[in-house]
Amino acid sequence: MWLNINNLVDGEDPQQNPSPLIARYREAVIIVVKVENHHCPYDVGARQGVVIVNNSEPVSVYLPDTGFGKMLRVKATGNCSEEAPITLHPPDGKTIDGEASLVLTLPYSSVILVSDETGWLIF
Repeated sequence: MWLNINNLVDGEDPQQNPSPLIARYREAVIIVVKVENHHCPYDVGARQGVVIVNNSEPVSVYLPDTGFGKMLRVKATGNCSEEAPITLHPPDGKTIDGEASLVLTLPYSSVILVSDETGWLIF
């Protein structure tokens, strides 16, 4: 069965619209992007699920303002370091586990973030 990604609505509450088809589709599709130095600063799209950052200098990644339950995985490559950190920025007025930003400095580090509508939570 083919599904049209344009038919899905971001921020739909699965409790209000308990379609198993939409639930399975959202779990099955993960949009992966690779961010390089020349993409900096990088704005994560609302439909992206995995962001791989391959940087050799500092990179800023701006998180989207999304509804409840959006999951985002950010993975650093071996180039991430104290000298070449990856800084994750939530939308204005939002936080990441109560902080204004999150900085990754370890090679091959990663973080899973989930939106709760008021900000992003680290898992």
